[in-house]
Amino acid sequence: MTHSKQEIRFEVVVRADQANLLEGLALWQELGLLSEEQVRKLCRQQLSCPLPQRMPAAALPAADSFIPAPTLTAQPSPTPSPAPRPAWLSQRVQALMEEISIIWLLFLGVFLVVVSSGVLAASQWQNFSATGQYLVLLAYTIAFFGAATWTTQRPTLRLTTQMLRLATLLLLPLNFWRMDAIALWNEPWGWAIAPVAALVLSVIGVKLLQAAIAPPVNRRYVIVMALALSWLHWGWALPAVPLIASYAATIGTALTLTTQFPSPSEEEHPAQPTTFGQAVLVLLVSVLVVLARAWWSDHVPLEQLGLAFGVCGGVLCWQTRHLPTRRLWGWVGIALLLLGWAATISTQPPWQAIAISLIAIALLLDRLAYTSRRRDLVALFLVGLQTWLLLGEMIPLTIRQEIFAWLSQWAGTEGMPWAVLGVTVFPCVMATAGVGRWYERQSQPQLSLTANHLALLLGGCLLLLGATNRLMSALTFTLACLTLVATLYRRESIPLWAAYLVQGLGLGAIATWIAWGFPSLPLFGWSLVMLALALAEWGLCLRSHGSVQQTAWHMGLALAALGGLLFWSAMPRHPWGLLWLVVPLALTVLAYRRTFLPYKTAIASSSVAAVLVQGLTYTSWSSRLLSLGLMTGLLFWNVRRLPLKRYAIIHVGLGLCFVGALFWRLWEGLLIAWTVPPPLMIAMLWGLWHWQSGRETPLSGVYRVSLRGWAIALSSLTLLVFLGNSLLLFFVWPPELQDLVSMGILLAAIAYRLWLCPTNLGFFSLATAAELLLLLLIAWVQPVSSSQELTNRFTTLAIVNLALGLVTQVVGDLGTVRYDRSYSVSWHIIPLSYGLIGMLVGHLPSFNATTGLYTLAFALVSLGVGRRHLYLQTIAYLGLLLITAGLYELLIYQLTQAPAGATGDGIILLAGLAALLSVGDRLLCGNIATYLRVSPRGVRWLALAHWILGSSLLLASLGFDRSQTGGLLWIGVALILAVDALWQGRTQEILTYFGIAMAVAALIYGLWLAFPDSTALMAWAGAIASPLACSLYLVRWPRLGWSDRPWKQSALVLPLLLVISFASWVNIPTLFIIGAFYAWAAKMRRQVRLSYISVVLANWGILSWLDQHHLQEALIYASLLGLSLLYLAQVDPSFQSTTTTSAQQRESRHWLRILAVGLIVLTSLYEAEQSLGKAVIALAIALILVLTGLSLRIRAYLFVGTLAFIYQVLRQLVLLISTYPLLLWAVGIVLGLLFIWIAANFETRRSQMTTFVRHWVTILEQWE
Repeated sequence: MTHSKQEIRFEVVVRADQANLLEGLALWQELGLLSEEQVRKLCRQQLSCPLPQRMPAAALPAADSFIPAPTLTAQPSPTPSPAPRPAWLSQRVQALMEEISIIWLLFLGVFLVVVSSGVLAASQWQNFSATGQYLVLLAYTIAFFGAATWTTQRPTLRLTTQMLRLATLLLLPLNFWRMDAIALWNEPWGWAIAPVAALVLSVIGVKLLQAAIAPPVNRRYVIVMALALSWLHWGWALPAVPLIASYAATIGTALTLTTQFPSPSEEEHPAQPTTFGQAVLVLLVSVLVVLARAWWSDHVPLEQLGLAFGVCGGVLCWQTRHLPTRRLWGWVGIALLLLGWAATISTQPPWQAIAISLIAIALLLDRLAYTSRRRDLVALFLVGLQTWLLLGEMIPLTIRQEIFAWLSQWAGTEGMPWAVLGVTVFPCVMATAGVGRWYERQSQPQLSLTANHLALLLGGCLLLLGATNRLMSALTFTLACLTLVATLYRRESIPLWAAYLVQGLGLGAIATWIAWGFPSLPLFGWSLVMLALALAEWGLCLRSHGSVQQTAWHMGLALAALGGLLFWSAMPRHPWGLLWLVVPLALTVLAYRRTFLPYKTAIASSSVAAVLVQGLTYTSWSSRLLSLGLMTGLLFWNVRRLPLKRYAIIHVGLGLCFVGALFWRLWEGLLIAWTVPPPLMIAMLWGLWHWQSGRETPLSGVYRVSLRGWAIALSSLTLLVFLGNSLLLFFVWPPELQDLVSMGILLAAIAYRLWLCPTNLGFFSLATAAELLLLLLIAWVQPVSSSQELTNRFTTLAIVNLALGLVTQVVGDLGTVRYDRSYSVSWHIIPLSYGLIGMLVGHLPSFNATTGLYTLAFALVSLGVGRRHLYLQTIAYLGLLLITAGLYELLIYQLTQAPAGATGDGIILLAGLAALLSVGDRLLCGNIATYLRVSPRGVRWLALAHWILGSSLLLASLGFDRSQTGGLLWIGVALILAVDALWQGRTQEILTYFGIAMAVAALIYGLWLAFPDSTALMAWAGAIASPLACSLYLVRWPRLGWSDRPWKQSALVLPLLLVISFASWVNIPTLFIIGAFYAWAAKMRRQVRLSYISVVLANWGILSWLDQHHLQEALIYASLLGLSLLYLAQVDPSFQSTTTTSAQQRESRHWLRILAVGLIVLTSLYEAEQSLGKAVIALAIALILVLTGLSLRIRAYLFVGTLAFIYQVLRQLVLLISTYPLLLWAVGIVLGLLFIWIAANFETRRSQMTTFVRHWVTILEQWE
């Protein structure tokens, strides 16, 4: 029978915005299913959000809420247009008139007045006696009291009154401190001034506190406590008074705050900000003043005051624990708690730190019960952990030493005493785990999960600490395992990770106890222990199910793997390695048990283990053959249980190893080359594959794939090895007959495979084997005894490969036509490969007259292959490029054999060849495209590539020496290239640019040849080019068959290009002539941005003139740049004031103007520091900008000029203050009073100032 008080846990998932959710909660509360506290907690956690920001009263419409709705026919209301966004300045002023801003301005004003007047008074301090000094402080206090009394009579100055009242109350304890510090009663007339001052200050405190404290707080109690905190500053000359006064103030304040200022929930008393803000702040600052004086002035040790700070912090946290609006006070309380704890943590015994920790624990428990947040639980865990550690410090030192000595007798001194923490701190783990279990029963899964995570983290750290000592480690593992078992006891289902962790901890406990009992157990012994544990785990798999079976299975695998690694690292030279054959056998047995679910994983593990175990039995031929044979047979049963390709591949591979080992063992003493067995094994594999191809069983299918894969892999490996061997036989020593026989066997095996089923890979293998056989035959026929014979061997190899390439290409074409078959990929690649090898080998010995012929032969092969299909056009183009390369090789060889001459002439000849090829490509474009079956466009691109090559070589020749004939040849080749490009430019516009550029280059080079002294030519090149550019621009090119755009663009670029190219020699008139040309072009094309080039060139000319006359004024340079930017902002089309101009463009022009005039102004301000005259110039520039901005209604000029003027005036004020220092503090007093005046005006005239600022900003926004 179910217990009547047993709780039922269930979860309901609903949307938080459903209308009936609150009604359903109220119904459940009426039925008694939910309590009021549970409903409040649910609503606070799930159905609450931050309140929207409260808008100021002045910004809200006053009458909208009182307009009655007319009774009209229901009609769809139009969508209201969005209100215009207030200006930035208006928003900032509105923000300044909020309460927090006013309070902040008041604070700054009071601070400046107090500090500045204090400094002024300190400057004359030596002229006052101690009594006079105190009277100054008393006068300040009375003055603030008078100001607070005066503002109290004006209700509109509420915030100002509060600030002045608070400042006066905070001055009271400072007065009593000063009277006691200077012993006022011992000074002349001090015996009369002290009681009068104390009485006056008490009356001031009573008056101000009565106005600041509201019911239900007991005013008398709080006023007496506040005055007592001030009177406690008397009598500190006695030794024990500072400490007694500190704790008396702390205890009294704590009692006052807890009794008179209870901490209700925010729902019960939503807002009492004034009472808390004034009374509590006065009490708190007063007690902190007492503590600060005791520590700083009277040098009371901080560790004696730690508990006082902690009590203050605890009380403050307790007061603000349920009120998010008082979060700042809570952080102050936390800071005080931490200060007290840090001050007392090092004392012995740490009873103060323990007391502070207990206060923190109580606060965290209350907070956790209220909020149920995980971070509070983490904080509670950390505080509790350190409290437990501090409790250990309370044990006397002698008792601790006796306990450690007793433990050292059993556990030794290794890792002590830190290892003991693994056991002594483990109760914290148990307690945390118990807390997690309790939260789980209370239906709080998040807190339960957090507690479990903390327990796991602490347990892991303790395991690491205990690992340094064997006995402590064993005890820690045992405690951890037992704790986890107790936590999981009687659970309906155990999570998988927990099952893993339990087994891991149990195995760790067994291992640590074995390590403690047998400390000298070698790795070999540990490997056998792990093997036994693995078999035990797998035995458990046969008797269990679910998560236990899964964890035992995985643990067994991990133990077997780790044990195997340990055994392999030990590698004992005895037959113990055969014991590890039981691992794959056991895995296969598990796989054949029907109750074992992961049998597929067992088969995979068994197959892998059968391969890996070979590394543990490699001690003798008998054990090696036994292991390979036994595992080969075992893998057959694995494939039979689960016929998959991967297991068949492993089986065939291990069988090949077994056969290879047999071959090696049987033929070890025979005189047979090592190259013979691999081809025989390949032939055997293809034979078995042919035999299995006639069967249609699942086993035959997987074995057929594995046999084919291993045959291909072994063939590839054999070909790779034979490639290296053939190269060695070709270069180092002559081959033997057995090498030829083995290569013949391999070739026959591959041909047999192709006869059964032709494939591309088979053709590739056959071609590779034929190439290797060709290498061996050439090495066999042509022995090498000198370098010339080696060169002849290379030549033979190159010719034979090129012949094979041509033959295979032609045979492929004929065979395709005869048998009406499509081309295979290999039929394309094999001829190209033979041709490539022939070409590369032909280039190896040396560069000679026939090197280009090898390239041309490979080009023929490429052309023959490339014309077969459209998708092989790339190869056809490659063949055309190879023809170019071959012709260049032939020409270069002839150039190297010619008598020595100018290097540039040779490069010009190479450029001429490229020019001829370009012209030939264009003339024979149709014939080439038809024969090679490529597109005419590709041939034209090839012609363009030849043109670019010729142009590049022609330009490169300018960097080398040339003869007179070479120069004329250069001009001729350039004209050919230019005419070719211009003629093609009639249909391809881009080539017109190239033709013009080449023609201009030929013209310039011709002028350079005609005028050897080219300095003047370079200086006036731009001026000469300007009329030519005008002529090119004005010619009507469409009538001649060309587009006019390239000619006009070239005309625009030519002068600028020349002036940039000859910038080092250009003169000032040339700059202004080119600038005039671009101004004319801007007017002709109606493109104002072309005039920017004129501006740049004009600035360049002006700067050059300034440099010639040695004028280095920074303001002139800044003015040039600034005026240029202003010209851009004025004439640029994107900045013009039209109806289509967007606000973003107007904003960009505004910032550009600011940048321009700012550059001028900043430079003038920088130079103003040098002399008075330049300072006057800076002021004049600022005033001119202000007047210009006002007259033209341009904001940029107005803003920058105003800021510059204000800065210059303030700078002069700073210079004046540096001469008269006391003037600074007078300014501070004036500034503080100004802040107070501004805050008061903001508080009393909010609406008027807002209207004025909005009106002014609206007018200013209409300016540019």
